[in-house]
Amino acid sequence: MLLRIAGALCFIFVGVTCAATDDNTSANKIFVETVQLLDQAATAKPSEALGLYEKALQNLDRIVTKYPGSDLAVKIISGQAIGQFSRAGIKKALVETHKVACLGKLSAFCIVADALTTARSIENANARAGALAAIAKPLVKMGPKK
Repeated sequence: MLLRIAGALCFIFVGVTCAATDDNTSANKIFVETVQLLDQAATAKPSEALGLYEKALQNLDRIVTKYPGSDLAVKIISGQAIGQFSRAGIKKALVETHKVACLGKLSAFCIVADALTTARSIENANARAGALAAIAKPLVKMGPKK
């Protein structure tokens, strides 16, 4: 009886260890893709870099969501840097790239991007919704670009 329990515990331990290894491997693959996106963003035009930074942030979110037991997910969710990259650093680069891409441009995209950046800094949900609504109403009245 004791031997069966020990065998079952050993089987469970091996299974958990294999699952953790698979999570780390899968998370690492996504992170490698993320680093490649960030390398591309560093040399891309600002308008192209925006999408690359957004995709990099989505990849980090995917690691946390799909592989929460991975070492990378723990580092990402706790705000730790991974090598020379951090979620906060990527967000900062995205905001700076938005500024450069929209410098001197009065387009709907730039207005919405600025509004979203500002709204994210508003902690009160009702105030944030009000600020976004105040921006959205004039944009809707402007209608689609012809």
